[in-house]
Amino acid sequence: MKRLLPPGPPSGRFGLRQSKQIGANFIEFGTRLHQQYGDIVHYLLGPVSCYQFLHPEHIQEVLLRQTKMFRKSARFKQVFERLHGNGL
Repeated sequence: MKRLLPPGPPSGRFGLRQSKQIGANFIEFGTRLHQQYGDIVHYLLGPVSCYQFLHPEHIQEVLLRQTKMFRKSARFKQVFERLHGNGL
């Protein structure tokens, strides 16, 4: 059975396309994804599946109600913090 995922950009080779775009300008990357794909977006960042939630109700659900269901791996935190600090 095929896994259903939210829409998102093609991953390119090993999901590296997204990592370059995020490194160049994270806000622009997120804004463009929202404009192109909507309130919930899926993309690969290397081998890691990433989900971007942009509707205020979805954000509230992730950050307040279902926080234990959404985790960043230790490796993801380590890499992301180098690029963008310790954000949400």
